[in-house]
Amino acid sequence: MDIFDLIGVVNANPGAGPEFDELLYQTVMALDTTRPISTDGDSEDLPHDNYAVFCHYKGDQGQFAVGQYTENVCNIPGKPNGQGEFIWNNDHTAQGMTWFATATLRMREKGAEDTRPYTLLSNWSSVIPGVKRTDFSSLETGYPHGPLPLYGEDNLPDPWSNPQIQLLQTAFNPVAAVDTAFWDQNKLSNGAGQWPVAPTVIAAGANTRTLTLFNDTFTGTRLDVSWSLRQGAPDGAVVASGSLTPDIAPGDHAQLPISFTAPSTTGLLYLDIRVEKPNHGVLFQDASTVYQVQ
Repeated sequence: MDIFDLIGVVNANPGAGPEFDELLYQTVMALDTTRPISTDGDSEDLPHDNYAVFCHYKGDQGQFAVGQYTENVCNIPGKPNGQGEFIWNNDHTAQGMTWFATATLRMREKGAEDTRPYTLLSNWSSVIPGVKRTDFSSLETGYPHGPLPLYGEDNLPDPWSNPQIQLLQTAFNPVAAVDTAFWDQNKLSNGAGQWPVAPTVIAAGANTRTLTLFNDTFTGTRLDVSWSLRQGAPDGAVVASGSLTPDIAPGDHAQLPISFTAPSTTGLLYLDIRVEKPNHGVLFQDASTVYQVQ
């Protein structure tokens, strides 16, 4: 029996069926009726309004997807959706760490209420301050060659300047605003965890792009979005700009177009996006989206 057979065994409930899940549900309800209840794994849904199932390691075509990229939200109509655990056992690699950001952002676009890439400790152990990679003898069983975490206090003393951690902050930002097609194009990254992998090719002249705007805050519907197109570098000269003031309900997102005229000279253009909420200042800023004019 190899490790993937073992994964299938441990993911199965001890009772292996809806009867066991129902018993667990009724046991929890007997103790606490105030909070929703969920099961992680391949369990069947139960006919209770306060019960939900979040799948594990489910690929975009429904296949078992250990160590693979997935943005499947495992939709059950009328229930919260998302994935309770995914990316392991590639989470200790540079590419896998980037997937924490790209897969989560794509799941948010699909309306996921719960996303839990597994596990941040495997790629950034000093998320618990002071922890070094060498504090581990190895990661849990199931990783190839018993690796150490990707980053720790010993090799990443200033995590907030690390581009992968900055990308995580972008993807998880409650009021993120992103070029939808650009993120989709670059979601797989590469073996080095690079982001972005390649610019999106656009033509000189008129262009329209679609932004996904999130309002995953608790109050307030208005977002003040400003964007500028900068030539040659993220802080280069502004060649086009605009603004949006959408009203988006808390916990929701929307897709809106922006239009601009790209200059006739070939080269790179960087989309600088900023999001504010009234009386809160700038809550989001990102200039990693890059276009190649041809």
